[in-house]
Amino acid sequence: MQPATIVVHGATLIDSTGRKPIENASIVIRDDVIVGIETGSRRDCPEGVQVIDARGKFVIPGLWDSHIHIGGSAGGLGFG
Repeated sequence: MQPATIVVHGATLIDSTGRKPIENASIVIRDDVIVGIETGSRRDCPEGVQVIDARGKFVIPGLWDSHIHIGGSAGGLGFG
């Protein structure tokens, strides 16, 4: 079985290294791992590759929702 491949195309990539954002990036993801980043116009992708049109969007890899609610999500202590 071939790995699942997704290409997120056309986004502005902020890589959180302090470098300038990469405009019109194509981010190649295979089995949930970023395996490549290209810039420029979109190339044809092989059959079976899912392409996500992200023009006008921003991508910041590595961010996720890690906030908590003290007392549980129902706000058991009146917080949150």
